[in-house]
Amino acid sequence: MEENIWGPSAPLLKAAISGVLSVYPNAKILLHIAGVGYSRGDIAAYSFFQSMVKLGVPFDIAGLSYPYMFSGGDVPQPYFAQADFQSALDSIAAMGRPIQIVEFNYPAAPAGITKVPSPSYPFTPTGQANFVQDFANAVNGRIESLWYWYADYYLGWPDAANNPSSLAADYSVPTIRLALPWLYLNSRRLQRRRQPGATPASRKQQTEIQGR
Repeated sequence: MEENIWGPSAPLLKAAISGVLSVYPNAKILLHIAGVGYSRGDIAAYSFFQSMVKLGVPFDIAGLSYPYMFSGGDVPQPYFAQADFQSALDSIAAMGRPIQIVEFNYPAAPAGITKVPSPSYPFTPTGQANFVQDFANAVNGRIESLWYWYADYYLGWPDAANNPSSLAADYSVPTIRLALPWLYLNSRRLQRRRQPGATPASRKQQTEIQGR
């Protein structure tokens, strides 16, 4: 990978980073690989960042994607409890960069999902809430921030069969008692879809998730 892909990409990354910093000198550079859960022992994830350091690509934050339940290969569930995942986080953290998990979600309904969930986290609003809570607790203290991907998705969206991944579809998810300032909603349309009658304060209390 380093010889055939990452090595040839390094000059492009350096040039892009140099361009960004020439305009925004205080910018923080995050390098991202969607490599967790897709290689034995998660070697692809930490090897990527090892290579970037070796090749002299400057970056401040290591970004990862968590395996989705509706795409990619099968991984043991819940994956956040697996030794490979925890070891990958530790190996990356040892390089001296904070970690952000910039994509993760979990279905609140089984529509279109072919993977089998852990018995502890069925594809229901409650199962989803418990997953988010336990996942956040599992990585608390090991990562800098956690981003929920496609939080505003709801069943009935045109691609409903592919992504039943919103926070319980219509904001009916039971309260997720996280109170963690580093858990964010990574969403493009959240401002368009508010629960009728809900105030900003009530929405924050309901999910206790800080919006982007």
